[in-house]
Amino acid sequence: MLFIDKAKFDLQCAIACLPAYKVLKAAKVSTCVLPRIKQGKAVRAVTVGKIAKALQVEPQAILAE
Repeated sequence: MLFIDKAKFDLQCAIACLPAYKVLKAAKVSTCVLPRIKQGKAVRAVTVGKIAKALQVEPQAILAE
């Protein structure tokens, strides 16, 4: 399980000019993941990969350190 950094995720969404829910829709990920990201909870590696691909960034760009 991995953790997505909310600030990094928001920054990448802003760069892509997309709201978070549209990124998740483009990634074909349930919108139930958004509260998990905001609360700092773990998400699956596949989910991180799908979101990064939708944002056109490397997964490391949105992962918490």
